[in-house]
Amino acid sequence: MSNKDKIIWLLTLILFCSFTIFETYSWGRYVLLGVSVLIALFSIIDNSSNYRYVIGSYHYHFLALIFFTFMSSAWGMAFNDPISKGITLTEIFFCIFFVYNYYYYKEDGVYRLLSVIKWSSYLIAVYSLLFYGVDYITQMVQSGVRIENEYANINTIGMLTAVGITIQIDQIFANKRFSLSALFCIPSFYMLIATQSRKAFVMLIVGVILSAVFRNVDSRNGAKTVIRICLIAVISVVLIRQILKLPIFSAVMNRMDKLMASLTGEGDAGRSAMLRKQMVEIGLKQFKKTPLLGIGIGCSHLIVKPVIGSDTYLHNNYIELLACGGLVGLIVYYSFYLDLFYNYLSHRGFAYDEAYTTCLILMMILVVTEYGFVALFSKSTYFFFMVFFLEKARMTEGRGRIPILR
Repeated sequence: MSNKDKIIWLLTLILFCSFTIFETYSWGRYVLLGVSVLIALFSIIDNSSNYRYVIGSYHYHFLALIFFTFMSSAWGMAFNDPISKGITLTEIFFCIFFVYNYYYYKEDGVYRLLSVIKWSSYLIAVYSLLFYGVDYITQMVQSGVRIENEYANINTIGMLTAVGITIQIDQIFANKRFSLSALFCIPSFYMLIATQSRKAFVMLIVGVILSAVFRNVDSRNGAKTVIRICLIAVISVVLIRQILKLPIFSAVMNRMDKLMASLTGEGDAGRSAMLRKQMVEIGLKQFKKTPLLGIGIGCSHLIVKPVIGSDTYLHNNYIELLACGGLVGLIVYYSFYLDLFYNYLSHRGFAYDEAYTTCLILMMILVVTEYGFVALFSKSTYFFFMVFFLEKARMTEGRGRIPILR
């Protein structure tokens, strides 16, 4: 990479880190805007004072979502909530627009962005350890007490560390060699344990298993592939069961048991799991009343507060969309994923490209874990979509097939 490329990669790293570090600060949007403008300026310098841009399916999906969000104010329970969310999504759109267009014209743009996500997860993990203090985190882990939300949502930190570790392990499987950067998985994994995030653990376990499976598929020998997958399944089950028996995982396993209890109705589900179950019931009840267009994007807190007393969202992206946007809103948002999965599966021959498999794994774990959090308003969500659609562009346009992850 040239010096300008390195500067823009660093700016992108700062941008992605800011999504988490400045999550609770209202002035964080100015950081987002400022870094995005700098990326645009360096892009102009990189292209001899000309700014190149492209409008693709990613932008059309995003604009459709923004349009629907604003329009939902017309029929929503409140006028201001959809307008506020629409403005937020518009800000994200314009800022990520500059990032998209810079990396679109780079042959290894997707690889650089995956590297940004991985190193951002490492930096967030180290920053969190320093912010809370290693001694304090160790004390929380040993006592089984969960860390409170401080500078960011603790689940967000856990999920980001899970994504970073998944990318790193997938790179090791793909390249069949150990990288020194993998050493950063140690503080990341320790921070993941400290978060006691059920979603983060599910993401990590599913992500690593998918990587092990996909990286051992032999398209020329079906029998060998089946044997490998069966061995991976057996080894995974044995390892996971043994690892989770360690005392350090007792707290998160207790939370997982409560989650299962809330789903089966047997045992102590715990307050958190029961609240989430109640939120799902609230959302589905509202969906039955307004199945087509919902009550307006961002208005779910208006139906949650009277029931549970908390001014919060539904903590489930699918239910949030069904309640607030109805079937139309659900389709508008998940058209991102429908487009992506259709094109990825239509270009399976591109699977030798390492970025293809990494993106596919991340897409799969994200679409599953959205059952446990509202991704609709997260800046990281649209950054991930940007990466996935850039890989789609490389596939459909036959550009930049690179056999080695960087």
